[in-house]
Amino acid sequence: MKFRTSREHLCELLFIFALFFVFAVCAVTVLLVSASSYESTVRRTGENYDIRTTLTYLSQKIRQNDEYGAIHAGTFEDYPALILHQKTENSSYTTYIYLMDGQLKELVALDGSNAAPESGQTILENTSVSIEETDSGLIRLTLTDSNGISYELTVSPKSSEGSDPDV
Repeated sequence: MKFRTSREHLCELLFIFALFFVFAVCAVTVLLVSASSYESTVRRTGENYDIRTTLTYLSQKIRQNDEYGAIHAGTFEDYPALILHQKTENSSYTTYIYLMDGQLKELVALDGSNAAPESGQTILENTSVSIEETDSGLIRLTLTDSNGISYELTVSPKSSEGSDPDV
C-alpha cells in the first residue's frame, strides 16, 4: 500500500478547488447572459404588444366612425392627426388622434369648442407616427417605436362617396 504525501494531497485539493471555481464562474456567466437576454426579450415583447394593441385600437376607432366623410388624415394644431367626426342627435364631436412630443394622444372635443392638444389622453409613449390618406381612400398609419422598428396599419373605410347613410 502506497501512502500519499501531503504534497500530492494538496495538489489534488487545489485541482478540485480550481475545477469548482471554473464551474462556478461558468455558471454565473451563463446566469448573467441569460438574465440580460431575458430582460431584453421581455422589453421588446412589451413594446411590440403596446404597438400592436395601439394599432388594433386605432383600427377599431376607424371602423366605429366609418361613415362617408367622417374619417380623414389632417392636422390638429400643427400636429399630424387622424380626424374622426361623430354626429349624435343633439351635437357633433371630433376625435383627434395625434402625435405630440413623442406621444400618441387622443382627444374627443365638441365641435366648436377650443380644445387644446395638451388636454389629450396619452395612448402610447416614445413613438413616432405617420398618418396619411391615399388617393384610393385608404388610411395608412405607421407607428415607429423607440428602437426604430416600424409597424404599419392600412385600413379601408367601408363607406364611400354616395353611400352616406343619412341620404
